[in-house]
Amino acid sequence: MLSQLLVEAIDDIKHLPQYRSKVKIHGKTLINLLGPYIKQTKEVNNADPEMANNIYNSIEDLIQKIGNIDLTGIVMINQIHDHYKQFPEDWNEFFKVELQKLN
Repeated sequence: MLSQLLVEAIDDIKHLPQYRSKVKIHGKTLINLLGPYIKQTKEVNNADPEMANNIYNSIEDLIQKIGNIDLTGIVMINQIHDHYKQFPEDWNEFFKVELQKLN
């Protein structure tokens, strides 16, 4: 759904001169950078469509939550993410439970 909205937004700006120069160039760069991730996503979809759907639903939920919080909440989420990256073992038990819910 988000991809379709992005495609439609790009269609709306294609006639602008800025699109023809900078946006088009950076867009092609972005597509090249995302290529490996798109391939990985397709592999996950093919391997286990139900799990992939659960992951996409979780991503959609997260986007909705981030879109509805204030700046303090965004700072807090950023700090939580940094703590997780630095000390993943602190979060293992919690994520085991959450991942079981996804499956």
